[in-house]
Amino acid sequence: MSLINAVKPLLNSKTATVTLDISANPKAEGELVVVAKPVVGPIPNNAPEELKALCGALSTYLKAIGTPETIEAELYAVVNEQVGHRSDWASRAAALEANIAAGAKKDKGSKGKGGKTTTTKADKSASAPAKDDESDLPPIGGESKDNPGEDDSTPTLAL
Repeated sequence: MSLINAVKPLLNSKTATVTLDISANPKAEGELVVVAKPVVGPIPNNAPEELKALCGALSTYLKAIGTPETIEAELYAVVNEQVGHRSDWASRAAALEANIAAGAKKDKGSKGKGGKTTTTKADKSASAPAKDDESDLPPIGGESKDNPGEDDSTPTLAL
């Protein structure tokens, strides 16, 4: 096992970089705190709220606390608990971005012909983001059922 292998499942089309912060646990001698910080690329200016929420969820930190001997297993557990959700979020975000790009390309093509752009009912439903369903978004701060967050100075992302 290694910390690299533990965080590798976090890498996807939207999260191409993960940084790790490793520090001593000030509340327990001999323990470490590892915070995995997924870095999400830029979000388009015209991004729908769902895309912003998905990118926010994908950039939520994951924290593991344990001894040097157990920290890798702790991090594996935290990441594996979230990896299924994160893959779904990345897929949904990629689909939304593809719709934005297709809409922009369609708008440029229509305007270039001197014609007026029109949107049909079918176009609106195809490009509209799905209803915001935040039931599968992680708890704030990347806590898990096995690793509840602690009140410390680790920055968290509020969704």
